[in-house]
Amino acid sequence: KPIGLLLLQSPTPNAFSAGQIAVLRVLAAQAAMALESAALEEKDSLLKEVHHRVKNNLQLINSLLNLQASRIADPAVAELFAESRNRIRSMALVHENLYRAGSYARITMADHVQTLCAHLQRAYASLASGIAVKVDVEDIALDLDRAVSLGLIVNELVSNALKHAYPPPATGSIDVSLRRAASGRFVLVVADDGIGLPEGWQTGDTLGLQLVRDLSDQLKGRLEIVSMPGSRFEISFDTGAAAW
Repeated sequence: KPIGLLLLQSPTPNAFSAGQIAVLRVLAAQAAMALESAALEEKDSLLKEVHHRVKNNLQLINSLLNLQASRIADPAVAELFAESRNRIRSMALVHENLYRAGSYARITMADHVQTLCAHLQRAYASLASGIAVKVDVEDIALDLDRAVSLGLIVNELVSNALKHAYPPPATGSIDVSLRRAASGRFVLVVADDGIGLPEGWQTGDTLGLQLVRDLSDQLKGRLEIVSMPGSRFEISFDTGAAAW
């Protein structure tokens, strides 16, 4: 793909020898590499700035929701604001990790899921102080879109378990794993040993469960739900060309 033109003119024919032309070709090639390198650096700088600004804007929205929630007296409405803040935090975390890593094509899911779960434990510490969240994620990296979807799924399932699966003073553990199965597909499992899903959950229309189903569809994945008691959510999806 041509990216520039090196032009030399002379009034006399055959003014340049074969050796001089060879040198000019080398110089032109070096100039082309320098231009391509500068373009890549500019692109990387632009992508870094984009992720930084997206993260900052999401954090600003989070702060605005937090400010509004502090003025709400109804606990149920305040809880809705808290859930929205956690969802926004999950999306912002993807851009924050990409910005810090300096790699803008894929995100390492082990660190991402660990950080997300630690944030949820802190957010719901007053409700589930005796609940441990155990994360076991293989060395897997996903593209931005899949990382966002998967992070939102983990956010919904872990926060729901922390809020509802363990009535005080119950203790237990929530296990989160992401691995590559023998079939080559990726498998996300979020399981807890709590009281299980409420009766009639199969036909329920809660926002959290609807989000999990919709996000699973975005991943083109298969969702399986089991209430044991306790609950187990398994989502398997193809790796795709953008994951490794």
